[in-house]
Amino acid sequence: MPFYLFTFRPQITEQDLFENFLTIFIPEIKRLTKYSYSIEEDNTLQKHIHVVAESKAKDLSAFKQIFNKKIFKDFKSTLKTKQTNEHGFDDQKIREEDFLKVLGYVNKETQCLRREYNFTNEEILQAVDYYYTSKHIDKSKHISNDWTILTTKNIHVIIEDYVKKHNIDYNDYLVEQTIKIAMIRDKYSFASISKKQLSTVFNELIIANNPTDTHCHHLADERIIHTYEASHVTQLENEHEIARLRDLLKQHNVPF
Repeated sequence: MPFYLFTFRPQITEQDLFENFLTIFIPEIKRLTKYSYSIEEDNTLQKHIHVVAESKAKDLSAFKQIFNKKIFKDFKSTLKTKQTNEHGFDDQKIREEDFLKVLGYVNKETQCLRREYNFTNEEILQAVDYYYTSKHIDKSKHISNDWTILTTKNIHVIIEDYVKKHNIDYNDYLVEQTIKIAMIRDKYSFASISKKQLSTVFNELIIANNPTDTHCHHLADERIIHTYEASHVTQLENEHEIARLRDLLKQHNVPF
């Protein structure tokens, strides 16, 4: 048999209507084979009721026949002089694939003073877990990951492209720090790149983009010396790199 979702939410100034409706509605709900209701935001002016109910009714119009009894007709007739009207009621047939999510929605509140169901506790817990999981998935679909992760395989191309687009001068001695800060602000992540790797990349980019400019080569050499002064030769394990540093230090009269 199909299930239906029903909600009643009165105007905040007419809370007496809510309690009157519950008095006549809940006994009818309890006549059904399966039902679950929760009164949310109880003890506030925003309180309302959500109901999931199984019914023999084949469609929504047939389900609404439950309100054809005299007691409900009398209740609705009182709404003519009230702010609460037909828009305070909302009902819909639940698609089979949405049943667990809707049942979880009705039982989602942990601080609920008035709740009742004739489902098993396991069924309710499963439905609530399903509801929050589907809600998380729906939310994730609308969150775009707009960060670009730099790796040793793409960093040269990405930085080179960024520099060209923003007309950044490679001849700036602080080009590495300047570009890195600018790119992080534009959501490029350097989390996978070590300081040494980044320094090597910039040295290579400076030379590659100025192949005949000896000043740029000199600038790259100065950057290597600066890296050496910040780290210490004793930390370098590559003998070829140590030898190259020694030559550079001699060329620039830096004590070794």
